[in-house]
Amino acid sequence: MPGPGAIWALVLLFAPGPSFHWPLRCALAEDPLLHDPDGLLERSLQADTEILPLLRSFQSKMSGPHLGQWAIHLGVALTDATVEPLSTTAHRLAQDLGFNSSQPGLLLVLHPELGLEVAGSLLWPGNEEFFRESAQWQAAEAAAEANLLAGKMGTAVQAAVNGALLSLTGSLELLVPHTSFKQRELHKWQSKFQVGEVWVNICGDRLCRELVLGDVRQLSDGFERYYHEAMTFPALNLLGPGAHKILILGGGDGGIATCALQFDTVHQVVNVDIDATVTEEAKRWFPKVAAGLDDPRCTMIHSDAFAWVAAHGSSKFDLVVIDFTDEPIEGAWSEDFFWQLRGVLTDNGLVVQNVGTISTPQEMQKIFATHALVFGSVFPMHATIPDYLGPYILALSSMNPKLRPEDVDWGHWRGQKIAAQYYGPDQHMALFAGIPADVCRLLGLPLELDQGAPSLPPAITLPLPLAKPAGKEKVLFRQKSAEGNKVKVTLEDTSYSLYQNWDAILSPNSWHRDEALLLPALTILGRAASCALVLGGGSGALASLALSWPVEKVVVLEVDDLVVQAAEKYFPREAAALKDPRTELIMADAFSWIATTQRLFDLVVVNMFDQPWLAAGRTTRVPRTRAFYRQLRALMAPGGLIVQEAGSIGMPQSFGHVLEMHRQTFAGTWPLAMSSGSPQPVAAGDDFDGLYFRLPRLMLLSSREPGLDPLQVQWHNWPGFAEKHQATYYHPALHKALFVLPAELQRRFKAFAPWRPEEGEEYLIYAFMTQVHECDVDLLDDLSSAGALLRRIAELGNLTDLGSLQHKFEPQGLTALLLVSESHVSIHTWPELRYAAVDVVSCKPIPPTVRKAIEMEVAVSLSCDSWVSHFSLRGREFHQAEVAPTERPASDEL
Repeated sequence: MPGPGAIWALVLLFAPGPSFHWPLRCALAEDPLLHDPDGLLERSLQADTEILPLLRSFQSKMSGPHLGQWAIHLGVALTDATVEPLSTTAHRLAQDLGFNSSQPGLLLVLHPELGLEVAGSLLWPGNEEFFRESAQWQAAEAAAEANLLAGKMGTAVQAAVNGALLSLTGSLELLVPHTSFKQRELHKWQSKFQVGEVWVNICGDRLCRELVLGDVRQLSDGFERYYHEAMTFPALNLLGPGAHKILILGGGDGGIATCALQFDTVHQVVNVDIDATVTEEAKRWFPKVAAGLDDPRCTMIHSDAFAWVAAHGSSKFDLVVIDFTDEPIEGAWSEDFFWQLRGVLTDNGLVVQNVGTISTPQEMQKIFATHALVFGSVFPMHATIPDYLGPYILALSSMNPKLRPEDVDWGHWRGQKIAAQYYGPDQHMALFAGIPADVCRLLGLPLELDQGAPSLPPAITLPLPLAKPAGKEKVLFRQKSAEGNKVKVTLEDTSYSLYQNWDAILSPNSWHRDEALLLPALTILGRAASCALVLGGGSGALASLALSWPVEKVVVLEVDDLVVQAAEKYFPREAAALKDPRTELIMADAFSWIATTQRLFDLVVVNMFDQPWLAAGRTTRVPRTRAFYRQLRALMAPGGLIVQEAGSIGMPQSFGHVLEMHRQTFAGTWPLAMSSGSPQPVAAGDDFDGLYFRLPRLMLLSSREPGLDPLQVQWHNWPGFAEKHQATYYHPALHKALFVLPAELQRRFKAFAPWRPEEGEEYLIYAFMTQVHECDVDLLDDLSSAGALLRRIAELGNLTDLGSLQHKFEPQGLTALLLVSESHVSIHTWPELRYAAVDVVSCKPIPPTVRKAIEMEVAVSLSCDSWVSHFSLRGREFHQAEVAPTERPASDEL
């Protein structure tokens, strides 16, 4: 029999009885074989290129000893002859082929006439016991049987395998196209000023081209709008309808001009860049990026930008955008230049400049100090740019001392009807509020807690604190662990860094990621955070953070001894946290441990995420099954939270899959986005990074009970924490900004900021419909249960009960309506289909937390297995906005 994590096999049988031999099984285990002498699989399907890759992907993602309790092996058997019931054949084959072993196994058996049968240990109670009853499997079963009757064996196999994936994981997303893709250079040139290249890469889940100047990526046509929108849209919205003339210094690729010209109030753009070759190549290779250069409102001038400003002091512009490469330009950022720049600004004009990252702190300070001296009002912005390292900082400056970044007429923005990729009202707030703590400290911005302070930080004031330049890094320790991980320790000046497979798991910058993962949950829990569980915390960093909070117990699970040893030798503070009497360090496989423990925790931290660029192992893979997430939920105490790193925008399908797992398992889920300063994980062949991982890092915070508002933070523990730990990223003013994803991710995953739509846009009607499936038949036919459910929904939404109407249909089914002063709540049931629809229509907002609570109330009250919800906003200036279903399988397209 196959042992733990046994590999699936694709088996074709053509004779009844136990005629399958183990030698063939062994051969199939390494390289699945399609043997079809009778043509049972249609040739047109090209099964070798469609079915086998799907099964191999299942093997890579779902099987193997590294997944422990949740390793699943899957097999497909095709037969055209049997003298016994197909279910008997299926169970016998499952026994013979090892699918009844102690590890979850699933064998799909297909017969052209008898249909589809399933067997294996996965169906035993305690595993995925609801597999047969799931709506996804029943739909797949019907599709497979229809294709079998039509003689389409290959299509039937594919339907059955897809149904298994959906039932087990809620998603068809298993393929990782990145692993077979190779970055390549398309074109290279040498201009008078620099070397340029064009490369093909992957941007998220789509192919893209990238512009590289001097070995540094400048943009990709997949993500360039993140940068260009951040450089233009906040300023243009602050200026409002009066922004007519724009000067761009640099920006020879045309991206800034193209973005700015989307505003119909912009009458003139003057773009000055020294390198004409960059413009020519951008028009050739990046026509959409450079499209604005052909707009009649745009004038492109190839000249020295500094000399041009000096020579055109009498010109006046409402906005000046400085878009040079990030490397400091020797002698360029003089006070004289910025005084000349001030001379070309209108009285209320704005200047926006790309500054870069804190890796060059002295240069960052110099630019901000000069802006503050010359313009008076200067505000940093933190833009999350997938093409760049982070946190990436911009400067917005003005001579107007009364300028406030929140003073925006959003009616003007909506009137532009711009389909932004990155920017919107939520992102505008996050750009100004989400300044990391170390950048705030570098620029002298306040970090102390002030409940009465404005929602956005104030302008920078002089003088700025003293910054020290960075030194060079040297390797102190390098070794491969028993888990197969490459562990390395380096020293830069007096700062140590601990790497695991190129990922900096402990360094001055890794605190960015650790603080964003842990501290929002701790501040939300407040005094309720007494016991925390960290899965994958051998560096001691998360334990150290948690112990700076008034927690009573921290349980740390770690499987890699070498990580703990390196922490003990080079990181005394973090190692001390692991030896603290409040900490319990357990050296064990986390996946096996959580399957057996009976302990409960106020906070569960899943400090791991899928890393397909590395060999499968216990530290590089996370189970993708519903059973795994149900087990995590079982660890949560009442009122508890769970946080998990869920990847990045570099692999959005993987993030979407983990997000759906959380939404299906927990009462409330909120995605977070952050821009870590630690080196991005890289892999062989990832010459310019970005193949697998791009900023922002994405995380998930979920609650066990409904009704949690992640913005209702208890700050009473923060002052004491700040005395023990000097934050590098997280602080009170940043909390709200963490819950803002880029606009395209908000739309794609229906992951809007927690305060929508109460802040900003207002509507006349808020309509929320929940459809539930696989419900209890008796409850669907009970008028008293339906009436009680409607009243509980009204209480959750704080709606005023005005009376009810009910009707019972024959032979079964009902409709009921609760009239409320805000509108109505209704239910209609179809017991014969085990289905019901519940509508909530209100003239006052239905917040996301209330919507989630309503979903859970309906599902629990009617004992339903699955649900899908739809939220509509109507009545704003005769405009209808739709938020598509909140519960659906993640996208399975590349």
